Amino acid sequence: MLIASGLLSLWLIDELSLMMCFIFAEQEISKSAKKLL
Repeated sequence: MLIASGLLSLWLIDELSLMMCFIFAEQEISKSAKKLL
């Protein structure tokens, strides 16, 4: 049971970091797009 909760928390951290990366990338892309326009 303890191993399962440990894996779950690792997975959640992984998902959160992926989401943060996507949000950060989108903001950077929109910034550079505004410069181009």
